[in-house]
Amino acid sequence: MYHWFHIFPKNTGLSLFAWIAFCLLPFYFIIRSATIYEIILGVAMIVFFFTIYRLSFIKKGWTVYVALSLKCLLVLA
Repeated sequence: MYHWFHIFPKNTGLSLFAWIAFCLLPFYFIIRSATIYEIILGVAMIVFFFTIYRLSFIKKGWTVYVALSLKCLLVLA
């Protein structure tokens, strides 16, 4: 059973420090952007991606495929 405080999945093969770096690195590149509009849009897209990422681990069945499709579309955007 997942609790609300389990942010990172167990048995991923990577250490916790690598996951923290992978989660924070996109924010570094977004904040370097020139306009405030790009920063807001970039942060919103990253938060949406991580939300879908967590839901794909929690859900079962067809919703996993919908979450994976949304993640792929977001990465292509």
